[in-house]
Amino acid sequence: MINGLDIRGARTGCGRGHAAIVATRRSFSDKIASMSDLAELQRRYAELTVRFGINLQPEQCVIISAEIIARDFVTLLVDECYRAGAKFVQVQWGEPKTGRSRMLHAQEAHVDYLPEYEVTRFEQYAKERWARIMQIVSSDDAGSDL
Repeated sequence: MINGLDIRGARTGCGRGHAAIVATRRSFSDKIASMSDLAELQRRYAELTVRFGINLQPEQCVIISAEIIARDFVTLLVDECYRAGAKFVQVQWGEPKTGRSRMLHAQEAHVDYLPEYEVTRFEQYAKERWARIMQIVSSDDAGSDL
């Protein structure tokens, strides 16, 4: 073990090149294994979120608010919602920097403006008791520039 890399199989006296190749192969296969572990954890987290977090009921509609960078995980959530019997799943994509632009540059009188169609949409969510998964964000950007 050198600097956390497994270099077993490198023959003594073969030089650093052989050891580096073995270490690279092993760490690449470890990364593949950890990626499949991560994918399974994300799938299970999506299932936990839908089944227990929002306690989705059959025939219930769902609204998911998320950043586009989280689209792979959001896809897992949508899949799980439909598996759990969702009637309809709406994904509302967002990008935090655009909201920031509004707060910084819009006229003060317009900052609290909400178009009527948005009001109607939120009233429908409430009336039909939609489940909601809010703000799926990337940990890389969470809170930056806000």
